[in-house]
Amino acid sequence: MICSCRRSIISHSSKNTAAIAYTFTSYILGILSIASPYWQLNVLGVIAIAHSLVTATNLAHEFIHGNIFKEPAANAWWGQLMTHLNGACYAPWENLSDYHLNHHLDRADVVRLDAIDYMKQLHPGLRSIYVALEWLYFPILEMDLRWQIILDPWLDVDKRSRSSRNLLLMLYRTLAFGILA
Repeated sequence: MICSCRRSIISHSSKNTAAIAYTFTSYILGILSIASPYWQLNVLGVIAIAHSLVTATNLAHEFIHGNIFKEPAANAWWGQLMTHLNGACYAPWENLSDYHLNHHLDRADVVRLDAIDYMKQLHPGLRSIYVALEWLYFPILEMDLRWQIILDPWLDVDKRSRSSRNLLLMLYRTLAFGILA
């Protein structure tokens, strides 16, 4: 008897290419839509951008693991591109990769921000605002951690060499957001 089973019509390579193309297409179409004078397109644009940022983050994760391309350099290049879309570009790619892979090796999420100690150090009024925002599912602690990563070169003497890099990143991203506004 002849088996009628067939392999997937679309190869993994094609699926990866489609996912990358989808991410950039939805991001670009989202930008164009939020620049439209029609509120309906603005809403669709916000959804498209949000989805493309989530997809870029998922792809960056796969690039860190080297799951997309056979060549590590290609994974690193595309991964860095994805972090520029999703805003994780302030930490060098090597640091992101090392941190994430160590997370799997150590089977732990070791972050330098101890949320409980950090919250205890905040002024009680500010702490109440943080708690309220987190309760409303606004990720204020995540945003705070992102700002600490961005400002690291100016706060940590060992990371001063990255200050020019982060300053250029802040300038180009601020300029891009300014143009969009």
